[in-house]
Amino acid sequence: MNPLLALAGAMAPQSAPADLTRAQMEEDLRHAATVVGRAWSWAQDKKENFGVDLDAIAARLAARLDGVKTKAEFAALLEEFVASMKDGHAGLDMPGAAPKEIHALPFRLLDAREGVLIADLPEDLAKSTGVGDALVAVDGMPIETLLEERARRVFASTDGARRAWTIRKLRFEKREVSVTVRRSDGSEKTVPVPTGAAPESKEGAPISWRALGEKTALLRVAAFTPPPEEWKRFGSETPEARDRTVETWREGVRRAFAGMGAREAVVLDLRGNGGGTDLLGQFLAEQFLEGEFLYFRLRTRLSPEVLALPGFEVWKSMGRTEGWTDEAAIRVKRRGPSSHLGRLVVLIDERCFSVTDNFLACLRDLHPSARFVGRPTGGGTGAPRKIATLPHSGATITACVMEPRSPKGRLIEGRGTAPDVPVRWSRDDLLSGRDPDLEAALRELAAAR
Repeated sequence: MNPLLALAGAMAPQSAPADLTRAQMEEDLRHAATVVGRAWSWAQDKKENFGVDLDAIAARLAARLDGVKTKAEFAALLEEFVASMKDGHAGLDMPGAAPKEIHALPFRLLDAREGVLIADLPEDLAKSTGVGDALVAVDGMPIETLLEERARRVFASTDGARRAWTIRKLRFEKREVSVTVRRSDGSEKTVPVPTGAAPESKEGAPISWRALGEKTALLRVAAFTPPPEEWKRFGSETPEARDRTVETWREGVRRAFAGMGAREAVVLDLRGNGGGTDLLGQFLAEQFLEGEFLYFRLRTRLSPEVLALPGFEVWKSMGRTEGWTDEAAIRVKRRGPSSHLGRLVVLIDERCFSVTDNFLACLRDLHPSARFVGRPTGGGTGAPRKIATLPHSGATITACVMEPRSPKGRLIEGRGTAPDVPVRWSRDDLLSGRDPDLEAALRELAAAR
């Protein structure tokens, strides 16, 4: 699933008269720490390896309650609590704190060596600033200070993903902001910029391919999801119906491989792929791995909150009410010959997440020669569910309740997949239209010949 950013730093809740006392808000924070600590699958790992101490976080935020005067301000404090969990699948829903009208910058941004660069521009702004200009400040606030402030309320599993999502989701309540940019010659300029709808996505078709010469092809997989209307009903379908729902996507993969034909090498582009369903991650893995294989290992952390969830009550009938379930090995048996067993290079970045992280962990463990190029992935996995409802505000917190591991038993959450060949974009790449990730992948293939 894509990272849950609802009510994160990009969305400031609408002010409403406070109807909670300080004691009630403090109790809600303590309740959040207690229940999340009991039901969240990553509570122990995050505390031991990432410094996430839920009780300490709740106490730190409770110390700021004297300055909280509205429900909106308490919602913002709860966002910080959830963001501090460092779980990109986490979420918060706060009744009575609807988001204000918010507006995006009219251009995309690229995190590059030279700073946060303007990646494209509408025609009406081209005379006042330019593609490749570095964003120095917004309304006088230095860009790094702004990003640090907003990142405190962005839900992500890794620092890299948090920064990427903070940049991508910069939003403002004003219809116009003042933007200071630095040109390539070092000069700076401050210009007014209207805000509005976010620029349209340029992701393209969910599955596509093109030749990179006679021996190599580029396969682009933008998401592990069926078409939007089918995806909406996916969660409520029976297992058999779900399998039918994803068949259109599978057929798209089959057509792509048929079109590519026999190639010595494939560059698999998963950049920006936020996940979807493991049914499709498993199917794509079939195309690159032989025979029957272990896709991932899975276990569930039981608690009263988890046992009350639909589908989890079965553990009660088995006499299991707390602790971890036995680990299940999720195996995949190919339904036909593998499509490509030659050389493979995979393009990755911080927005590779969830199912994509599971798929990449499988390839990392089992593919004999796959190489990974780009930036560390978002490192998120684990079956998010609503596990806590706070007694006074009514806010609900979503968090993961399962622990997937790679075929070799490695934890994926918070770690993700690191590139064998790290790549950072530059201003020259942007201005020349080059794709340094793809160029690095082709160099890897050439060196392996």
